Amino acid sequence: MKVIIGLGNPGATYAGTRHNAGAIFLEWLCKEKLRVKSTTNANKYVLHTIRDDLLICIPTTFMNLSGRAVAALKSKYPTLTGKDILVVHDDLEHKLGNVRVKDGGSAQYIC
Repeated sequence: MKVIIGLGNPGATYAGTRHNAGAIFLEWLCKEKLRVKSTTNANKYVLHTIRDDLLICIPTTFMNLSGRAVAALKSKYPTLTGKDILVVHDDLEHKLGNVRVKDGGSAQYIC
């Protein structure tokens, strides 16, 4: 099982802001390109099932509380490990539209 998580903040105050880039991108991908339906879990996240082995998760918590959504997801799918999770989020150190892929929390790039 693999999970892609798109971070952002809920509410009108943050709608359409750069801080919601991860959530906005994955919502667009699911609705416009993949056309998959979603399910919600205890107001912690919106979950899109792409295949049996691939999920897209958009936490409905504030970004700094997104760990709660990930913990709830991990509780539902206990075999998930850190290597199974890809997080999509904004980074103010990079120009809008640039993409960086890294392994872990360090500044080291993997591609």
